[in-house]
Amino acid sequence: FFKQKTAYEICVCDWSSDVCSSDLCFCHSGQCYMSSLIGRRSGNRGMCAQPCRMEYTMGGRLENSHPLSLKDNCLVDRLREIEDAGVACVKIEGRMKRPEYTGIVTGIYSKVIKEHRAPTVDEMELLEQAFSRDGFTQGYFNGDKKDMHGIRSESDREAERIFSDARREYIDSEMRRVPIKFYAVVSDKKAVRAAAIDDLGNKVVAFGKEPENAIRQAISEDMLNDRLSKTGGTPYYCVEAQSRVQDKLYLSAAAINELRRKLVTAMNEKRAIPPERASLPMPEPPKGRAPAADPAVIYQVLSAEQLSDELAELRPDYIYVPAQLMDENFDKVKLFTERGTKAVAVLPRVICDDQVESVFKILRRLNERGISEALVGNVGHIKLARKAGMKIRADFGMNVFNSYSLEMVGKMSFLSATASFEMRLAQVRDMAKTVDTELIVYGRLPLMVSDQCVISHCTGGCNCQNQVQLSDRMGSAFPVIREFEHRNVIYNSRKLFMADKMDDIYGAGLWGIRLMFTTEGARECVLVAKRYKGEGDYQPNDLTRGLYYRGVD
Repeated sequence: FFKQKTAYEICVCDWSSDVCSSDLCFCHSGQCYMSSLIGRRSGNRGMCAQPCRMEYTMGGRLENSHPLSLKDNCLVDRLREIEDAGVACVKIEGRMKRPEYTGIVTGIYSKVIKEHRAPTVDEMELLEQAFSRDGFTQGYFNGDKKDMHGIRSESDREAERIFSDARREYIDSEMRRVPIKFYAVVSDKKAVRAAAIDDLGNKVVAFGKEPENAIRQAISEDMLNDRLSKTGGTPYYCVEAQSRVQDKLYLSAAAINELRRKLVTAMNEKRAIPPERASLPMPEPPKGRAPAADPAVIYQVLSAEQLSDELAELRPDYIYVPAQLMDENFDKVKLFTERGTKAVAVLPRVICDDQVESVFKILRRLNERGISEALVGNVGHIKLARKAGMKIRADFGMNVFNSYSLEMVGKMSFLSATASFEMRLAQVRDMAKTVDTELIVYGRLPLMVSDQCVISHCTGGCNCQNQVQLSDRMGSAFPVIREFEHRNVIYNSRKLFMADKMDDIYGAGLWGIRLMFTTEGARECVLVAKRYKGEGDYQPNDLTRGLYYRGVD
């Protein structure tokens, strides 16, 4: 579409689907596990069930009952600006949408690009009538995220009329039809031979009846070519027809039509055969190391209250602490390090450009205090952590899902990697452990991380310092907790609990097991930790085994 430049690509239009997630996501890309953990349909695999489009309430409030539903992205009026920024390709998303939507949207974008102009008022109205959620948004493009929420209204008669017009144009237009060429040879006492070739080079051959001797009007090349070209009612339109016809021979119109039908049928069958896919040999499976006899025990905390002296007395091998929390409460971290526990700074999962410097300064201060390792959940943060003098460990956000991704993490010099909690335990067990591998075995698993403030949208004011809950139609309550800067993290309503399944955990060949504390108070953290040491009888009221036995689609 655009003139050739550096091959940057930007998504300029997201359209909703009733089946899969192809519109603007509430959660940061690649970090949404809500569909997986609730419905076993992984957004990371393109199978999102769109739980963000459902109704939720906060504190019993009914206002803003769709706090996770965003409007659709539409940048059709910013295309020249995007081109000037060096973008060579634009992407219009809309997987599994009906042809009418596709025809309207791509038609308008194509005209605007090819004619080097802004969209007209009528074109913008047509886009909104075809599909929008209370209008469109450019919030992620221009940084104005205040008015990004919206829901889809029911289709009205005007929208249905638009779809009907688009459908009619789509059916009648030859632009969707396949160009085809016909060739035929008519010789005395030989069956008529004909061939057809489409735009992809597919070639088919057919044979007809033997021609008769002409009594009155003989068949001519022009007559034969004209008959072969009549492809109405088929997916094809004839761009060329050539024939060689011997003199004084006759071929009926019915015979020519039958010959053409044979060619069209053969071409349909040939085009229906999937093309042979190019494939490369699978690389050799990586060689794994022997599993640890006694996995390391890792505690991860989210608040200063959880860094208690009583928890430190349990002497975990590692304590994972958010970098900012560690920087502000280093005396509490020392309760653990003085007892031989290794402290690891946890980087925010999302770090925007304007936050890089502050995160770097935090890491540098921690490094100067003796903290030498950081937990990284994003490939883009590796350089930042290393520049601050930190060795790195891979968090669940790296989505390590098989032996090959685990091997790649090792090649990037990570000390360890966290297996994705979208895996089944059997898959974790079968992975070649080319690098030390840990698994989260307790805690509320994070479902979404977003720059959108759920609390502010639901209540009209921000109160992020206090924990709140988002409730769905089934009554499940999902804690919403503020993370670094002003990000919201939505956690699962049920706690992952595997303390009574430790034989299965130990059988997975892990280097480490992690207990992830989120909403627990200091005392509950201790009770949980002791249960995983085989002491006490703690068990959460509402627990889940996650996907470790169910798996995900």
